[in-house]
Amino acid sequence: YVDWISGLPAGDLGITFRSRQPIAPLLLARIPATLELALAGLLIALLVGLPSGILAGLFKNSPFDHLFSIVSLAGYSMPLFWLGTLLMVWLGVNWKVLPSQGYVPFTQDPLKNLQYLVLPAFSLGLGLGPYIGRMARAAVIEALQEQYVNYAHAKGLRMRTVVNRYVLRNAMISLLVVFGLNIGFLLSGQIVIEELFNWPGAGRLIVRAVLERDYFMIQASVLIYASIFLAINLLVELRVEELPPKALVTLSPGV
Repeated sequence: YVDWISGLPAGDLGITFRSRQPIAPLLLARIPATLELALAGLLIALLVGLPSGILAGLFKNSPFDHLFSIVSLAGYSMPLFWLGTLLMVWLGVNWKVLPSQGYVPFTQDPLKNLQYLVLPAFSLGLGLGPYIGRMARAAVIEALQEQYVNYAHAKGLRMRTVVNRYVLRNAMISLLVVFGLNIGFLLSGQIVIEELFNWPGAGRLIVRAVLERDYFMIQASVLIYASIFLAINLLVELRVEELPPKALVTLSPGV
């Protein structure tokens, strides 16, 4: 282990236990597919969660809010492998709308790449989207209860102006922290989705290493994933520290 640690500064992650191949090139070859799936899943999660959560917070206790609470709770409770299996069976096997498994590099065929990306990306995004939506709802409700919102209404500002300038700006600070904390969910969920959809990313490489008891590959993969998680959380914390405090993102007397 000491020998392995000493080689890390030079980028040497060791060799695989089974094939005796260098680990670093194997992981680097899987990174593009992993990043593609992670970014697509995160984009879908944001597109699904943020607008619905913000609307539910703005119209608290409305029929839409109640419907959102039921749907988001159901979506957040579904395991990723079960949700992915349902999408695979319905859209890939029964209806044959999209390919159920496989991967084609974007540089080889962009259209086929997107077709193979849809199901795993939606499985990952729909698993994370409900949680982001619930956090967005809570952040908007909290921001609406601040004193500067009452002051804005007293000054005669329109509701749209108050929401766009002050409510959403303060709510985004809390959501940025939530995003950093959910990177772990995104990384762990991606491992499940990659194995389910036969996606050739780093997550599937970890699953193969566990099944084959390739301890060196597991060791290197856990180090990479933990480093990514810590780095993104650190960046989020630094970004939050740079943002103005809540008291400053308010109305000035001259507004």
